[in-house]
Amino acid sequence: MALVIAVGLDKGKKEALEMTVVIANPQVFAAGEGGGGGNMEPFFITSVEGPTIWECYTLMNTYVTREISFHHTNAYFIGEELARDGIKPYLLGLIRHREVRRDSYMYIANGRVKDFLTENKPILEIFPGKVFHLIGILSQRTGFYSTVDMHQFYLTLNNLHSSPTLPLVGINTPEGQGTDKDASESLRAPYLAGEVPREGGNKVEFAGAAIFNNDKMVGRLTADENRTMMILQGCLTAPTLVFRIRSIRIK
Repeated sequence: MALVIAVGLDKGKKEALEMTVVIANPQVFAAGEGGGGGNMEPFFITSVEGPTIWECYTLMNTYVTREISFHHTNAYFIGEELARDGIKPYLLGLIRHREVRRDSYMYIANGRVKDFLTENKPILEIFPGKVFHLIGILSQRTGFYSTVDMHQFYLTLNNLHSSPTLPLVGINTPEGQGTDKDASESLRAPYLAGEVPREGGNKVEFAGAAIFNNDKMVGRLTADENRTMMILQGCLTAPTLVFRIRSIRIK
């Protein structure tokens, strides 16, 4: 089987949908057991356009030599343009399929998911699926983004008292860095994914949140706004918070 690690959904140029997948390269992992992986990449990325997710899935099986499988997929990414049009048809198509795990994480990408997945070059991890697992754990340390799995999103989408959010991901570029934003005060990180002023490391980053009205994305939260939301929700378990205490004179 061709094990898909991550799935990305964008608005298509010729069809309604463009699906991008990250597929694990079995030859690389077999190399650790005496196989011949050599200098091959541990995964490869491919995209195809079609009217629905499962039409794209079937089309991929016309040129990928092993049967495509979502059994081990742990992250689903949706492009912002597609999210603003509404994602419920795609969500329902996923959760009804036997291969899709409801505990998989969901993310919204600033820009196109295809570009995000292509630029994702893990440095400390060989396997990209491990990156998405570890980044979920780190969200409890920073609060700058949350982790929402498919089942959580579906339940929130269908209740009557709240609207769902999904974490934002993006590609960091010198032109996109939010150097003009005021982060001088304590507890201030007014950045979205792709805007963190930094150098080096993996180009992709996780920061902020996408806000939904029903199944349509309608706005965004910055990193510090997302942290405040997590504090109010009581789901920030191990943060590091820095407070500035003004001098107080006691008479």
